[in-house]
This record gives sequence, C-alpha cells and structure tokens, in this order.
Amino acid sequence: MLNLVVISLTVECRTLQFPRNLYQNDSAFSVIFTQAGFNKFALKYLTNNDKIIGRKLPDQIFKINLGPTSIDLQLTDMFISDFQVTKAYIIMDGDSRLVMNIVNASAAISLQWRFQQSSYPYIHDQGSGKISIKEVSFHLTMSTKCTYDDCPNRVVSDVSNVQIEIGIINIQLSGGESWIYQSMIDIVIGAVKDSLVATIQDFIKETLIYELNSIFIYYRPTMNYESYPDVVKDERQVTGWYVGKGFGAMMYSGYLYNQNNYSDEYVSVGMIEPMVMNRFNHDMQVYLHAAGFNNLYYIFHKYYDSYSTAGFKVLSAPYVEFYNQQALLTIDLLFNEQKYIVKYTGQPKATFKDKQNCFYFTLQKYDIYPSNEELNDQVLSFLNEQMKSTCYQMMNTPFFDVSTLPHVFVQEENALRFLGNLG
Repeated sequence: MLNLVVISLTVECRTLQFPRNLYQNDSAFSVIFTQAGFNKFALKYLTNNDKIIGRKLPDQIFKINLGPTSIDLQLTDMFISDFQVTKAYIIMDGDSRLVMNIVNASAAISLQWRFQQSSYPYIHDQGSGKISIKEVSFHLTMSTKCTYDDCPNRVVSDVSNVQIEIGIINIQLSGGESWIYQSMIDIVIGAVKDSLVATIQDFIKETLIYELNSIFIYYRPTMNYESYPDVVKDERQVTGWYVGKGFGAMMYSGYLYNQNNYSDEYVSVGMIEPMVMNRFNHDMQVYLHAAGFNNLYYIFHKYYDSYSTAGFKVLSAPYVEFYNQQALLTIDLLFNEQKYIVKYTGQPKATFKDKQNCFYFTLQKYDIYPSNEELNDQVLSFLNEQMKSTCYQMMNTPFFDVSTLPHVFVQEENALRFLGNLG
C-alpha cells in the first residue's frame, strides 16, 4: 500500500478587477448535492473514459542483471487503453472534507518494448505488450478553501491521505524472437514488476488528483453575451466546497457586470437571504436567487435600455420576487407622459445553446395601474421577447439538462430551485 500526502496543482490567477471579495452569503447561484447524489456524480465522472483512456505514462528504462550478462529494457509508448470503475462512494460527515473511496477499479496499458544486451553477442529484440491491473482500490481525503490575498476568490483544493492498493498486475510481452526473450521473459517481468507498480500508482494518483481538481477548479472564465459584448457573468466561486452532514455545495457569484465599469455593482451585502442547503432530498439541486435575476435586469436596463421601446419608457429596472407558486415581476414605466406600475406573473423557461442553459420567465398579465389594457398587451408582448434575449446564462451539467428539471419556488429564500436525480 502506498501512503502519500499531496497538494493540488496551482492555477494562474484570472480574477478580474471586481469591486470586492465575495463570501458565502453573496452567492446568487449554487449547485447542491446530497451524499447519494455525489456518489453517482463521482462514479459517472470517473467512468467517463475519454478523460482517462489515451493518457500517456512516462517511458520506463530498466537495467536487469542476468548474471554473466545484463540487458537494458525499455518500455515506451505506454498508453491507458481501458479504465473501469465499478464502485465509488463519498463520505460527507460535516467537517468540510470529502472522503472518497474507489474499489475494484481496473485498467489496461498498451506499450512497446525493446531490449539490448550489454555484452557480447549484443542481442537485441523488440515487440508490443500489455499491462493489466485489477482489484485496484483508492482512499483519499479532499478539502477546498477560498483565498482572498494573492488571488481573490481562488479556490484551492487539497488532496491528502492518498492510499492506493493494486491487487493483481499482469504483464504480457509479445513479438520477440530471440533466445534471451523466450527463455528469460519470466525473469525480466519479475525484475520490473515492482517498479512498474510504483509507477502506475503514481500515475493513477496524479490522474485522480487532476480529475478531482478539474471539478473544483477555482475560477471559470466569465460568460459573455453574444449580442451584448460588454456584459459578463461572474463565475467566481465564493467559498470552498461547503460540506455538511450528508450534503455539499459549490457556491458561485452568479452576478452580471458591465466590463467597462466593474465598480457598478447592483447586489449589496445582505441582499441575499441565507440558503437552507439540505431543504430537498434530491441528488442534485440548482439554486438561483432572485437577486441574480434583478442584477441582470439592472445591467441590461442601465446600459442598454433593453426593456423600453419608442412607445414607452421603462423608468427603473424590472424587479422580480419569488412566491410559492410563481415569480412576480414589477415594472415602472412612462407612457404618453403618464406613469404606470405594471405587474406580471411568470414561470421559468430555458433555452439550450453551446453547452449553456439560458433561463428566463414567460410572463402573464397580472395588474397595471392606472388601468390601460392596450398598453398592458403591448408591454407584455415586448417583455416576453426581451426576457428571452436577456436571459440568465448557466453552464449545463454534463449529466442532464437542467432546463428539463422540475422547479420549486422557495418564498422564504426568494429563490428558485431546480431538482433532479442522477440516473
């Protein structure tokens, strides 16, 4: 068994010049897993073979003493040709750490080999080969934290207490014709086996750490709106992986900015109500706070006047609140020198494009004061178009389309949650 303590790889700082650091209570967008859900997530992620298959191991060179002579053996072009995980389970015990166990994994490695005898008659040979490893088990502990000094809102992942055990390793070399290959193959394999085990253990460890860190990457690039080049969506994580008893959450900023004026920040401290993370017992939840939508409406109203027409002028950004069954959108506008207050109810919809979901509300008439049904119809038609074009962007999960999930409005949180179970 190999016991290692390792620190994750570093990533260059890409945090933009945002006006302030963000913390846990600043999150307008979060992804929440139950322990059962994360177990499914981890297994799906690790069995997504295109992340593992094709990876190259370092070449190996051995000098093997055979008594009166010796040979130099090289193993090259070593690639992972198969990788299987049958069970992965996570323990979330509430102390901000994830404990991961992977059992009964297996892998196959293709390779080329060659040897050269070091003394007369200098026999040499070459061929292909395969290494099969079975009954591989891992155990590791992972924690994350958010730093605010050298790189604001950088999330750093620490992987420690790594234990790897390989139950069975078989090495098959083929293609050689010389007498030394045919008569000494068992000796050769025995001589290199222990060293290969250590190499494979190190490779598996590094690959696993890389893949885990890719899940918890500290900062994703800002999203841009194709028709609004100055608008960016902040994808900073505001805290490390939050781990509770049987659940965990990745919490993001979710705010929009005009990249020419990062100091113009709509969302303020205390605007977002505390989130109850384990409110629903679904594998996965996507949490969107109303403040994230109101921030979006603020940016598009102030810098693009997106919700006005030549016929009416919106005086302040649309403002949305969430109730138990629906959203309520309020707009102040000016029409023919008369001020109106218009309210619409709404339900969430989403489009999907370029691996992104884009969320918006389809609106229905609710109230207008003073009464003006012709204006009400005109505003409603235009706003439904603009809600879709100025939607809330979110990267889609690789395992299901969030836009297909049922939603729940949580009035006391002023939030919208999408709930789903991983298959």
